[in-house]
Amino acid sequence: MKKNKGNLCRMLRFCIWYCMIVGVIWGVCHPLRVHADIYDASDLIYADWEAIGELETSSARGWPQSICVTDKYIVCLINGAAAEAIPDTLIAFNKDDYSYAFEVTERDYEHGNGMTYNSKTNEIYVMPGPCLDKENEGNIYVVDADTLHWKRTFQSSSGQNFGGIEYLESTDQYVVSGGNGSKFRLMNSDFEILKIIAPRTKPAGSTYQDFCVTGDYIISPCYDGESKVDNNFVIYSLSQGEYLNTFYADLPGDDEKKEIESLCEIEPGKIMLGVGISNPRRVRLYVATLRAAYDITASAKNGTISASEETVESGTDYQVNFQPNEHYELSQLIVDGEQVESDPKQTEYTFHAVSGNHSVQAIFTEIPQYKIKTKVIDGKIDETASVYRDEDWTVSYKPKKHYELSSIWIDGTSINIENAKDSYTFTNIQGKHDIRVKYTEIPSWAISTSVKNGTISDSIRKAYRGSSHTIQFEGKKDYVLYEVKVDGVKVDKKQFTDSYTFADISGAHNIQVVYIWKYLWVCVLLGAAFAVFLIFYIRIRIIRRKKRKKRQEERELRAKELAARELAENENADDITENAENMTETADDSTEDTEDMTQTTDDHTEDAVSEEKITDSEETGE
Repeated sequence: MKKNKGNLCRMLRFCIWYCMIVGVIWGVCHPLRVHADIYDASDLIYADWEAIGELETSSARGWPQSICVTDKYIVCLINGAAAEAIPDTLIAFNKDDYSYAFEVTERDYEHGNGMTYNSKTNEIYVMPGPCLDKENEGNIYVVDADTLHWKRTFQSSSGQNFGGIEYLESTDQYVVSGGNGSKFRLMNSDFEILKIIAPRTKPAGSTYQDFCVTGDYIISPCYDGESKVDNNFVIYSLSQGEYLNTFYADLPGDDEKKEIESLCEIEPGKIMLGVGISNPRRVRLYVATLRAAYDITASAKNGTISASEETVESGTDYQVNFQPNEHYELSQLIVDGEQVESDPKQTEYTFHAVSGNHSVQAIFTEIPQYKIKTKVIDGKIDETASVYRDEDWTVSYKPKKHYELSSIWIDGTSINIENAKDSYTFTNIQGKHDIRVKYTEIPSWAISTSVKNGTISDSIRKAYRGSSHTIQFEGKKDYVLYEVKVDGVKVDKKQFTDSYTFADISGAHNIQVVYIWKYLWVCVLLGAAFAVFLIFYIRIRIIRRKKRKKRQEERELRAKELAARELAENENADDITENAENMTETADDSTEDTEDMTQTTDDHTEDAVSEEKITDSEETGE
């Protein structure tokens, strides 16, 4: 009894361990729904594959084919027999610990070469692959993701037979491969072919297997049927729709048949291979950790952002840069669906040591505007404007002609006009403002003008302080400038020949200009010479007349003296006679003397005239 009881316990322990191992093996030997992508497919070259366990199949003819991950389970399809139409088995394992949950065996899914999970419909889609019954070619089998019971079967719209499938949740599309594995196709949610992604390529002698989509990579393992040990990873680009490269899969272990049936990414950067091994038939699991890649999704409202979607290597930092549209500022920064603290001037956000997919959204709102009211008296000023907060705004103004700035009020307060003669700048505006500018007329004075024998600029009624005015003047024909007086003071007429400028005016002024006949000086000189000559001539005549008069007076005096003598001498006639004779002689002598004096006077006069002429000649020479 004890022996039977011990055997029973051993059988129970065996069953428990068997189920757990089977759960782990089948839970990882086929592609899972990807939550993160590998960063670079070339990492497969250097992948260090580690065998983590193996398990014999329950049927001598059974062989694992496909796998998918639902919200609850890891679901494995085991093909009952390759050459016989018998029901296949769907096994569900718990996602958290890979423990056995339940299984369903109810119908034949042909080869069951590929499976995928549609999260929107909560359904599993099974592709038949090579079909024993040709009527099943082109079928797509639909299974309930929670119960694993078959729901329905339908034909693809193209009628083509497919062997592999991968659901793209982000676009609600499918990637499928042909039944013979020749091409990849992109299909919509109604299984209508949108385009051929890439012709499939494989090394000579190898066999197409299932495939996995991770990020932009399609990874398809191919088994070398000739060597029985060699496998390759053929890499394609989903976006470019073309073949990229082929990498050899170096799997450790004995030199025995090792056929990679499927692969999947079970966690970021961790790739699992489900490998079929014969004699006996079993499944061996290999794991390798590669650089993981995560998606950073970015968007902006009323602005721009560095990238809408970017693939980032695990563990690295990634900075997202964003800029608002003009006159907008950051109001909300939403990271992974939650609003984080931010600054209106913030332009970047950094994810540190990225270990998962992230999203960031920058929402910008319009910056508030404030009115800058303007008013001016006797001048012009910029119009009232609405200005965005934090900006600087300059208001320019200018006076009417002949007006000057007298006062400025900013928000009702007078300011020093010396610091804002023609403009005022509001800096870092945080509210509304007003500016009022007043101009007054510049003080002015009159400038009076007058001219003789010519023309001159009109008198100026208002000559404004600080201004300059030029007075032009011109003489009549044949007249020359004689005199220029400014404010009653003569100025250098050689410097101001035809104009005079009053600069920086600060009071009243007058200017008087006189022109004279250009021949006047010649006439004056001639007149002066004639006058000199006339004066000299008159002087000579006067001198001669005076001399003649003097001689006449002398003669008369002498005659009177002679008459007096005659009267005195009447008493003595003899004496008188004698004296008369003597007087006669004397008279004759006097006459001779008079003639001699006349001659002498004439000589003196000629000498005087000669001297005067010499003097005039000397003056003229000067």
